Formats: sequence, structure tokens, C-alpha cells
Amino acid sequence: MTNNQTVADMQQQDDALLRDSENLSDDINAKLNSDDALADQHEECKTQLHEMEQKYLRTVADYQNLSRRTQGMQEKMIKLASKELALAILEPLDHLYLALEHTKDSGIEMIARSFSQSLESQGIQEMQIVGELFDPDRMEAVAQVQGKKDVVIRVQQKGYMMYDLVLRPAKVEVGTGALEDVVKKVTE
Repeated sequence: MTNNQTVADMQQQDDALLRDSENLSDDINAKLNSDDALADQHEECKTQLHEMEQKYLRTVADYQNLSRRTQGMQEKMIKLASKELALAILEPLDHLYLALEHTKDSGIEMIARSFSQSLESQGIQEMQIVGELFDPDRMEAVAQVQGKKDVVIRVQQKGYMMYDLVLRPAKVEVGTGALEDVVKKVTE
């Protein structure tokens, strides 16, 4: 009986071990499936995080671009408003300079100088162009006279720059080069 009992006990132990190993195998498979599901969820979360980071970076870049554009537009509007006011002031200033050409009144000279200084303090500069090559971006040719070819000989109406923009082009007389041609023919 001991033999039979031992065999039966061994068989029971084998059956128990088999059940335990099957349960352990099921637990391992469940754990592996759970780990796979967690790994899939982890990858999905990483993908979503990357997409959100990209959206955030695009949003920040869009905001910065909008901020720069808005600031640029504000500066442009301020300059435009200043430009209109400056243009309105230039005509009376031209009249003052015209009056100074015909009379040497110190009061008129002081007023004209005051106007000019006020304009300069706002970034508006008179163009100094006599003797320079004609530049159609900054000047308007109103006459051609004898003198060096394409060189400004005389200014009929002063031109002004506002920062780096032409506020009003100068009206100038430009040399035709005819005098140079005569001099060349005489020296040859």
C-alpha cells in the first residue's frame, strides 16, 4: 500500500504541479499580454505627447510672428501719421526759405531754423544732394542744364528723408554733359 499510496501521492503532486504550472503559464501570458498592452499605450502616449509638443511650438511661433507683425504695423502707422504731418509742415517751410532768398530777415531765419530743428528731432532730414549723381528713387528731375552728365547741378525744391524712407523727393536740375562734350572737343 505504501507503494500504491506513494504512486497516488506522486500522481496527485504531479497533477498539482501541472495545474500550478498551467496557472503560472496563464499568469505569465496574462502578464505578457498586459505588458504588450501597456507598451502599446506607452507608445500611443508618446505619439500624442510629440504631436502636442509640435502644436505648442507652432502656436508659440505663430504668436511671436503675430506679435512682430503687429509691432511692425504699429510702427508703420506711427510713421505714416508722422509723414502726413511732416508733409503738411514742409510747404510753409518752403515758403519761409523762399522768403529768406529775397530778404535777410533774422526773424524769418530763426523761424525756419526752428522748423528744421523740430523736423530733425522727429527723424526728418533734408537731403544734401548737390554734386551727387542723379538718383530717381530720391530725386525728381525737373530740368536739364549744362554740367556734368547725370549730376545734380541745382535743387529747385528741397527733398526730405524720414528715417530711411523718402518723405518728399527733391526736385532737381541735372547736368546733360554738354559742357563736358565741348571741353573734350576743345582739348582734343
